[in-house]
Amino acid sequence: MHIETRLNVCLKGTLRMLAVACLVLSCQVSVSAESISSPASISPHSLDQLPELEYQEATYEWVSDAFGKGRYAQIETIGKRYRRTGARTSSGLWKSGMLYNGISGYAKGHIEDEASFEILLRHHDQWIAAFPQSPMPYIGRVRSIIARAFAVRGGGYASTVAPAAWPIFHQLVEQARQELERSKVIAAEDPQWYGEMLNIGKLQNWPRDAFGVLADEAVTRYPSYYPIYFEMTTYFLPKWHGDIQQLDLFAKAAMKRVPSEDASAIYARIYWMASQSQFDLRVFSGSVVDWRQMVSGMQAVLSRYPDQWNINNFALFACAAGDGKTTAAMMNRIEGTPIMDAWRSKNRYEACLHLAQAQRL
Repeated sequence: MHIETRLNVCLKGTLRMLAVACLVLSCQVSVSAESISSPASISPHSLDQLPELEYQEATYEWVSDAFGKGRYAQIETIGKRYRRTGARTSSGLWKSGMLYNGISGYAKGHIEDEASFEILLRHHDQWIAAFPQSPMPYIGRVRSIIARAFAVRGGGYASTVAPAAWPIFHQLVEQARQELERSKVIAAEDPQWYGEMLNIGKLQNWPRDAFGVLADEAVTRYPSYYPIYFEMTTYFLPKWHGDIQQLDLFAKAAMKRVPSEDASAIYARIYWMASQSQFDLRVFSGSVVDWRQMVSGMQAVLSRYPDQWNINNFALFACAAGDGKTTAAMMNRIEGTPIMDAWRSKNRYEACLHLAQAQRL
């Protein structure tokens, strides 16, 4: 089947704040990161006004600590609220999906051997027993199984993986798939269920038709949930199961599946994901990105989420594309100190600043 038709079918069908006592009283107190030493004293519920990176760090630490200490009810309360409201971070990412990063963070410190992994799974079993009708413990358990699979495999290229590691890796990924299937009635009430299953489809090298059926089901049920599209993005990367032409066809097809207010934005976010997952800044020279559509997408993101993290990254993207006018426009919106986590280096920031200044002359 022609690739565009196939894709259409596939797509069709940190600062820390507020002590626990303050959370109970619903008061608003701002304190410095250094003044609170324990993640137990904070909650993502209190961090809504933090800039993107601080929010991500604080949430990651709090969830990891809460899970490790068995405070499952607190995680459930936050997760249920985020799913109900569709809450997003200041940059526009989904908070509900971000909670699982903290669980993965805890898992990575407790999967170094089989004994530690079994203890970790008992943590998950306790959570399931306490909240058997919640999607979160089932998805969290699968996250830990996948983390263990990659601990066995290692993080290098496939050619560097020890032959003895592959059977264990595949066994664990299949275990994760089976657990997701068994829990679908409950766990798919959280859109992250589809994100995890699409990731498994990529890891198990599902054929395009099978992956497309699941992808269509996912975006039909949860059309605005970005992590679903991000997992699909990685599937279409050249290093996995696609190529640069398929990636761009997917990005443009995705624009027709998201709610109208996200149509332009999703194109920019897909290429942002592609740059993180494979291309880095070569995304603009090593792919067929439609730069005019990319600019439109970046502007659409900023119209709703004018977060400094977005602005700094988009300025970098424009600079990498050699678009001096857009670089200057984005850099004019940077407030305070540039975010070097976005720019990667001072030299790169200064080179882009020079490009922007030349445009102003």
